[in-house]
Amino acid sequence: MKITKFFVAQLILLSFVMYSASAAEAPYSVKITAPSEVFHVGEEVHVKITVTNTSNQPITLVETSHVCDYIIEVRDETGKLVPDTPFKRQHGCIARPSASGRNMLVPLQQGESYDLEISLSELSDITLPGRYSVQIQRKDKNESANSVAKSNILTIAVLPADDLAGGPVMK
Repeated sequence: MKITKFFVAQLILLSFVMYSASAAEAPYSVKITAPSEVFHVGEEVHVKITVTNTSNQPITLVETSHVCDYIIEVRDETGKLVPDTPFKRQHGCIARPSASGRNMLVPLQQGESYDLEISLSELSDITLPGRYSVQIQRKDKNESANSVAKSNILTIAVLPADDLAGGPVMK
């Protein structure tokens, strides 16, 4: 009986350790912002990504391509992921891991940030009017496979192109 309790306790402890390892926190945070919350169909939608070193020591980010370095999730009003654009499918990391040929090192001191801007419309099919939620994740190539930072969730509205007067935002 004591042996069984011992093994059960060991299994629980092992499960906790494995869960903790799989939920490793990245040494940085990711925040996204947009110049506006309202866009029109056909308008280029840009998002600024800010990566901030939240650790107590210097880190170095490896930037290869925004298509490869960042997981960009855009969902429609029903919560369904919108399809990738042909550009993203063509330049995706699965087919071509070194798509950009770029390998830039970005050193960040404690509390320091790095900004970049991406075009959501280049990567996700947001060509229909509606509300979209955007979240971006980053996994640094220097970190463990399970160390990921998720951004805040940004909500944008895409209005019909003929609504250039900027009518009420859809709710």
